[in-house]
This record gives sequence, C-alpha cells and structure tokens, in this order.
Amino acid sequence: MNNKGDRGFALLGILIAVTIIALLSIAFLQGGDIFSPKGDKTPQAIIDEAERAQEQLDERTEMFGEQLQESQTQYTAPAFLVLLEDNGEHGKQIGCNDSVVAVPLPAKEIGSDMQQSVEALLALKETEITVGGTTYYNALVQSDLTFAGLWVRQGKATLALEGTIRSGGVCDDPRIDAQLFQTLLQFPNVQKVEIQLNGSQEEYVRQFQLR
Repeated sequence: MNNKGDRGFALLGILIAVTIIALLSIAFLQGGDIFSPKGDKTPQAIIDEAERAQEQLDERTEMFGEQLQESQTQYTAPAFLVLLEDNGEHGKQIGCNDSVVAVPLPAKEIGSDMQQSVEALLALKETEITVGGTTYYNALVQSDLTFAGLWVRQGKATLALEGTIRSGGVCDDPRIDAQLFQTLLQFPNVQKVEIQLNGSQEEYVRQFQLR
C-alpha cells in the first residue's frame, strides 16, 4: 500500500515538474509571466494553467505556420494574354495588330501542367494585369467559363469548357480564341487543338457569332 502511495506521489511530482517547465517556456516566448506571484497553487490549478498555456502554444504554432505559408513563393503556370497593338513584336501576331504572350499566372498545383495553365487563365478576373512592368490584356474577363475536361490524343488536345463566352467586339474574338488555343499549343506534345463548349465544338464557334 505504501509503495503505491509513493509511486502516486512520484508521478504527481513528475507531472508538476513537466508542467512547470512548459509554463516557463511559454512565459519566455511571451516575454511575460504566466505564474501568479501570490500564494501556492494546488495541483489542479497548475494543470488548468498548463492547459491554458498549451492552448496559447497551439495558437502561436498555427500563427507561425500561416506566416510561413504566406512567405513561400506563389506557384504559377504559363498562360497566354494579349499585348495590345504589339503587332507581333513580342509574341504571335493576331487580329487588330495585337500579340499573344505567355505570362506566369497564379495557379493551383492540381492535375497536369496543361490543366494548371488553362485553369489559371480561366480564374483570372482582371481585365489587365501587369507583370515585370508590362501590362497585358485579358479578353476572357467578360466570359463565364469553367474547366470541364482536357485530354490529348496523337498530338491533338481537346479542351472541354462549360459556361458562356462573352466577347467585347470584333477585336476580342481573335483575342479570346488565341488565348485559349496558344495556352494549349505551348506544350510540345500538342500540335492541334479542339475546344468544346457545353459538350460541342459547334457551340464554341456559335458563341462568337451570337455576340
């Protein structure tokens, strides 16, 4: 019986010692005191303070993790935007004397590299974006498009989209087409592109005719 009592006191002593060390560590990190200077504490009071200290430590750990994540370099994928009136000087020339140029856009690390580029392009909600001191135009900004699928067979990439294409006019038509096509054609295993809208290639073409 006495041996059991001695073991119980020994375990309590170890618990109190570990708790004190943990509290001192938290107090050091906070630059302040966690312990009250007045009176002796019961074991339960010490345990309560240890739980509060652990909660504070968890909060700080989470905060440091978020700060670390924000400080990491954002993942990007190349997609094509328009250089207005560039006349093919910096990229492939298209209608209205514009050029389409590959630009790194914020992306999610999901799917293939090709899918990442397409989804990065569709996710861009700004009409203009400045990268490296150069301002690019996004003709897709008025459209409401979502990624539905993408596959490549014998050099032909088929991109399935859902939604609606909204063009700003006769100059935006070739811009939209070039942004989508060139974003796929930049990949060496793609020599030809087909775009389907709401399950049909004809629907993709028809959207431009209805503007």
